[in-house]
Amino acid sequence: MKLTSISEFLNGKISAPNLLTEAAAEIAAHEAKLFVQGSSAPVFLEGDTSLTVSKHHIRTLVDAVMQEDIRISELEYIANIILMYDGFAFEDETVEDCAFELSDQVANGPLTPRRLLEIQRRLF
Repeated sequence: MKLTSISEFLNGKISAPNLLTEAAAEIAAHEAKLFVQGSSAPVFLEGDTSLTVSKHHIRTLVDAVMQEDIRISELEYIANIILMYDGFAFEDETVEDCAFELSDQVANGPLTPRRLLEIQRRLF
């Protein structure tokens, strides 16, 4: 997945379907390994930009899930990329903490609609 595409999505320049179409094969490969014991789920990224991730950006991700534009597994994939890539910085610790919570529901607990609303509230 190109980081430029994530940045464009987070800034409202492309839609969730456009972002996901570009990364469909990568996300499918990632999802196929998620629950295979002893395997690691690959994350593919092409570091071609930098971005300071803001509260608005995390709300955009959460809104996309709540509007059913992206699935929870796709949200986790994008959040993992945001956390892993050195070219992405965070506006503050709250934003980084929220990104971390969105990155892995197995480790951090299920991303229920109630929990997503709680994450959004922390960003206001």
